[in-house]
Amino acid sequence: MAEEHRERREPTVKAGRPLEAIGRAARFEADDASGRELWRLPREDARVAGRLVSLGESGVGGFDEHGEDDDGVWLVRRASTRRLDAMKKGERRAWREAIALVRDVARALDACERAALFPGALTTAEIAEQDGRAWIEADALVAAMVGAAGEASATGGTPRLGGKTPPPTWTPPEQAAGAPWDGAANRYVLGLVAYRSIAGALPFGGAGLRHALDDSAEREPPPFDDAIARELRPGVQSFVLSMLAAEARARPRDAASIATRCDELLNDARRAPRALAAPARESRATAKPRASTPIAAHRAASPRSRARVLAYVLPLAIGAVATAALFAAAPSPAPPKPKPSILPLRLAGTTAADCVSCHAREVAEWERSVMAHAAKSPLFGALESAVEEQIGRDARCPNGAGVLRKSGGDVCRDEKSGLAVTGTGGEHWCVSCHAPGENSRATGGGAMPAWSALGSAATRAPLRDLLPAATMEGISCAACHTTIGPVALHASRAGGAAYEGNPTWT
Repeated sequence: MAEEHRERREPTVKAGRPLEAIGRAARFEADDASGRELWRLPREDARVAGRLVSLGESGVGGFDEHGEDDDGVWLVRRASTRRLDAMKKGERRAWREAIALVRDVARALDACERAALFPGALTTAEIAEQDGRAWIEADALVAAMVGAAGEASATGGTPRLGGKTPPPTWTPPEQAAGAPWDGAANRYVLGLVAYRSIAGALPFGGAGLRHALDDSAEREPPPFDDAIARELRPGVQSFVLSMLAAEARARPRDAASIATRCDELLNDARRAPRALAAPARESRATAKPRASTPIAAHRAASPRSRARVLAYVLPLAIGAVATAALFAAAPSPAPPKPKPSILPLRLAGTTAADCVSCHAREVAEWERSVMAHAAKSPLFGALESAVEEQIGRDARCPNGAGVLRKSGGDVCRDEKSGLAVTGTGGEHWCVSCHAPGENSRATGGGAMPAWSALGSAATRAPLRDLLPAATMEGISCAACHTTIGPVALHASRAGGAAYEGNPTWT
């Protein structure tokens, strides 16, 4: 059988001082002082070399050349001009530069995720840069591919790179609680990279650092300072904070979605309208000579000629001016530009996600408040259910009357008077405040079914199982900002001043 044909060519760099070997790979400094490295592998590792270069093209490992010569397989690993851990204390980057860095690293992580490879724990020492391009060196993955056992695996594990673990301030909450390091952890660290690059510091410090190191604490990152936030394009802050959500399910689902969002932010910024440049004024040195005018010719003429010209031109000029004054129409004023129509905020269909691009700080504070969990609180749900199921219970109404729910055709009735008990305490009394979007006039209210004492059990479920997703935000941004009406003081019957609430709110 004929021997398989392989490309044989000399490496582009010559071997210099030997470096420490990794697995089956012998390493050498390049003799041209460029900082690059020449790696040598056995001939049977030609496919490994090809895969390392393929990963290098995606931003993983840093290898960009390989080949085969008489001594075996060789690879060239590029040198970085800077690593991210070299950033000085307080050093910041422009948001576009920071987002471009995050995009490059996200593309590298995406290449690993698509290939079912784990690159090791992402640290700032692993992020290398050169000529505006960033990549991850992924030493743990490279070491495993060239036969250094125990450095990395396809499924992750507790990271140990060079005998060190990532510092606590760069550790995601799940891993701080003991979970194995995985791709989701690397995406969280990428959010820390974005925050650190833009703000010049990590999100947790001082007392916040002690809170961050508490394994049992749920850590929500603080928004950027106002001075920094004003420099950002709308959407950048909310994107960075989403990568640092305390719950993993609230973060971007994969590295590809992070890279895509980075491209959207950068492309939108490039398409932003620019101010029109003012027309350049013509300098005297480059000004072209103007055409000769009658006045100029008149000035250059002799005194006798000027008199003759003046006697001829003056009556014509006076006549022209008079004619223009009599018959010229007055210039019509420019029509006023129509003002843009801005629709008022509506409770129906308005969520916190619609506000977060401009009001990230306020939304982040609201998400941690009891108002955001007004409809989802298990304590509230249990209390409301107990009230509905216990009041008005009798032999003919074994499941309770639903005294605070909406009444329908199947209601519980008082045994003596025959009056309906269902809804007598106020239909949707609890819903009105805990889920205002469901019972407000703005929504046209009423997606919840009426209470049924004897019918389907689904009508007697807790509120959070019956409310639609649109009203599960509880007391949302829109709930407060659409609550308007005449709020004032008026004379009470007792002779004093009484508070008049908002009569337009149900």
